[in-house]
Amino acid sequence: MKPLAHLRTILFSLSLAAASSSVYASMQQLDELFRSGNSVAAYKLSQQMLADFEGQPEFDFILGASSIDQGQYKEGVFALERALLTAPQNQLLKLELARGYFYLGNAIEAQRLFDEVLTSSPALPVRKRIENYTNAMDAKALNRGPQLKGFIEFWIGSDSNVNSGPADQPSVVTLGLGSLESSDAFFQTGAGIKFDYAYSNTRMVNARLLFADRNYEDVAGQDTAQFSATIEHGWRSIRRDYLAGVNLERYKLGDMHYRDLSGVYLQWDEKLSQQSLIRSTLSLNNLRYPDVTYRDSAQWMLNSTYIRSLPGRWNPTWYLGGFIGAASPERSTILSEAEIHRDFLGLNAGVQLNLTEKLSLTPSFIYQEAKFNGESWLYSKKRVDRFYGPSVRANFQLNDTWSLGVNLSAVRNSSNIDLYNFERTQLMLGTRFTFE
Repeated sequence: MKPLAHLRTILFSLSLAAASSSVYASMQQLDELFRSGNSVAAYKLSQQMLADFEGQPEFDFILGASSIDQGQYKEGVFALERALLTAPQNQLLKLELARGYFYLGNAIEAQRLFDEVLTSSPALPVRKRIENYTNAMDAKALNRGPQLKGFIEFWIGSDSNVNSGPADQPSVVTLGLGSLESSDAFFQTGAGIKFDYAYSNTRMVNARLLFADRNYEDVAGQDTAQFSATIEHGWRSIRRDYLAGVNLERYKLGDMHYRDLSGVYLQWDEKLSQQSLIRSTLSLNNLRYPDVTYRDSAQWMLNSTYIRSLPGRWNPTWYLGGFIGAASPERSTILSEAEIHRDFLGLNAGVQLNLTEKLSLTPSFIYQEAKFNGESWLYSKKRVDRFYGPSVRANFQLNDTWSLGVNLSAVRNSSNIDLYNFERTQLMLGTRFTFE
């Protein structure tokens, strides 16, 4: 019998206050295999017992530890996270979960759990084991070097309202047919490249370049092209992560250089547990419209989102957040006060469901309310918009490099000025190739 496997099983069993008085024969067999150090057989047997025993702490512990022993790190971490919800103060569980995080490359979470175990004054062999992992994490961070990743994607789709125009003529003004709702099919391409460099275990720099180009089949003047560049610096700690960045963006509409954006932002994550965090972002942006200068403006936005991953069926990751912000025109005119100067707030929510190992489904919803500062000279009232945006995204991972995607959104903008009322539904099907 291997002493370490025997020790960790005994310690875990003693630390659980509530255990079943009757043990199934299969559970006894699994326990004996694991105690004997035969994690290969224990892992195979645990796979046959999932339907009946998943969610029971003792089973999840053996499943998690044996999965990690067999290199199934994600499966092991999920099982151990489930068990830790039942026994949050169990030091052996924390030690095994830290080991799983280590192999997944999550050095910060691994170090945090190792530190928590050390505060309980564990035995010398445990302290030595933690020291070995800590030294390995430090060496890995220093020797990892720069990493380069990228993707290329292709999409086809349909758009029910290419220019987000009203379906019918407004009550006050008459629009040309090109300004009313019109539908079309499109072809879209995209590409991106990301550079990451962690120059210590807690410091890193990132750079990203993204490009997207959409071409409609029939409607003229609505093709779009977008290019963005981002540079970030990150700091990590046990409880908090910080990310500061600079973003530049250029947007083309048809043949027109439509808009430039430059901005800075600060993102910080407050880690509440292994499964949850609060992510907040403050962004400051400057927008320039070369051909429509009254739109030139400055914008700020504060967003805060609660994110929680749960064990169990489909391993859902939920999020719920809210945001507030304002846009102020560079020059105050009748048009800029009525169409640009505004305060806004909203909320967003969603969940990612891992239906299978390769298939994920992400339904989401966003709501935004915007109140404009000046009266419309056409309608003699201040504009108020309410935007509703449900969507769903599905992704199927074919292999390590290729994936298939389906995106569906059906948004609606409801305004007290009928000129700005619209509905828009988009359906996209595409594929992405990733490389590194």
